[in-house]
Parts: sequence; structure tokens; C-alpha cells
Amino acid sequence: MTLQQQEKQRPTFQLMNKEPINDTNQRSNVGIKRGKEQVKQANEQSAPTIERTNVIRKRSSFDMDVEIIKELKIQAIIHDRTVYELVESAVRHYLAELKGK
Repeated sequence: MTLQQQEKQRPTFQLMNKEPINDTNQRSNVGIKRGKEQVKQANEQSAPTIERTNVIRKRSSFDMDVEIIKELKIQAIIHDRTVYELVESAVRHYLAELKGK
């Protein structure tokens, strides 16, 4: 096999500064742009958060769907809150709803 034949058989790789190989990067950029717009809108409307300081906290760890975690992080940024504040608030509302039934 000649050197030219070997060169033809070698896989070629796309350089980092070229177009993306697939549209995954383009789709994620659209999500980032949408998120930035939501942050801007929420910052215009948001009120400062009030955190209770007399609460005893215990650390917990659990597994969640990756998409839910992504959305939690986005919403936390949009509403200028922490992820644990959003989760705690959602759990409080859910428990209150269960007690009401």
C-alpha cells in the first residue's frame, strides 16, 4: 500500500474553529439565548428573596432526572434564587397539598 492510499484511508477530523459536526451545539445555543432573555425579563420583575435564618437545615442527597435539574438551575438563575430554595418551596407546597386532602 502506498503512502497516498494510506492517507486516503485515514479518518479526517474537523477543526474546532469550523462549523459544528451536528446541530446539537446550535440547539443548545438557542436554549442559552432563550434563557438569557428569560433572565433579563425576570430581573426586571423580581423582588428580593427573603430567607428564613432560624431554620435548622440538614443536608440531603437524592437522584433526579437530568432534565429536571437543568430546568431547576435555569429557573433559579431567572428568579435569583438558589436551587435548594426552589426545591424546598416546591416540597413545602406539595406537602401542604397532601395535608389538605
